[in-house]
Amino acid sequence: MEALQSQINVVVDFDDYPQDRANLIRHCEDLIHTHATADRAWEQPGTFAPQRQLQAVAPDLWRATVHGKRLVDGGSGFLVLRSTHVERYGGEVAQLICLFVSTVFGSPTKTDKRLRRFAWPVRYEKTHLNSPTFSQTMAEAGFHTDSQYLEEPERYFGLFCVTSDVRGQGTNFLVSASQVVLRLLELHPTALDHLRSPFPFRVPSVFTTSASDNDIEVVWAPILGEGTIRFRSDTITSALELPGVTLAEAKLAAIAAFERSISETPTLEYHLEPGEAIVVDNHAMLHARSPFTDSNRLLYRVRMKGQDRSTNAGQQGLADSSGSARTIGGTT
Repeated sequence: MEALQSQINVVVDFDDYPQDRANLIRHCEDLIHTHATADRAWEQPGTFAPQRQLQAVAPDLWRATVHGKRLVDGGSGFLVLRSTHVERYGGEVAQLICLFVSTVFGSPTKTDKRLRRFAWPVRYEKTHLNSPTFSQTMAEAGFHTDSQYLEEPERYFGLFCVTSDVRGQGTNFLVSASQVVLRLLELHPTALDHLRSPFPFRVPSVFTTSASDNDIEVVWAPILGEGTIRFRSDTITSALELPGVTLAEAKLAAIAAFERSISETPTLEYHLEPGEAIVVDNHAMLHARSPFTDSNRLLYRVRMKGQDRSTNAGQQGLADSSGSARTIGGTT
């Protein structure tokens, strides 16, 4: 795997909008004072409209992030956020900051079925589950799609860094799905048809109904869809260990060819520092993480369903006003 240490990145720096950031933080503190937790605040019925609230308290920051989203949708595939201050507040306030910023991209979803959290803590957790998920371990996380085990994986996800490990440990990697497919066309073009047919993905135990190994849930779906991708090697392998779940040799060979294509496609390496975040197009990019050793490492992950055309049209009008994302040039 060839990693590009630096590349053109699309960036929104919250330091460019200090008053908006301060207003957003104050708004989140007030909500936590009233509702105690981010999840409770986020589920308030009636007049609670987070997109409109973000536009009201942080209009320039909203416009800049909307512009960044347009660049993500236009082909960049990801957006870097800097100086969000989530590392200064942590806990419930930090989670609300993550959720409000995420509404630029779509509607945050509940990650798990038992606790139903919107901002999932990505940190080491001791677990006796036979089928854990990447975010609970300090081990390497191979290239994958988030929520690949759902009928409809969310369009976007964001990782907001509160505490990081040293560079090289817990570092994120991104690869363009379209570039992987191009490489696959060179290596094994006949694999494409197989990858467009259903494969089994076992739901990690923590995301099942009872969050235990007693629940065995499997979703069958294509790896390659219409302009989308879903993949995670270990959830396929875990599904294939279940009685009655099998794949033909040709489909197993297609997976091997797909993984080889990933390994031979240049990737972007990005190490999140405290206060930084990265928002990724989950339908267009695969992501991975190197192993780490600091058990204090903490990120909050938010997954977002995409928005309808009317919402996007409104965002486009806002993005034409003041505020913008920056592109920062580098060498490849």
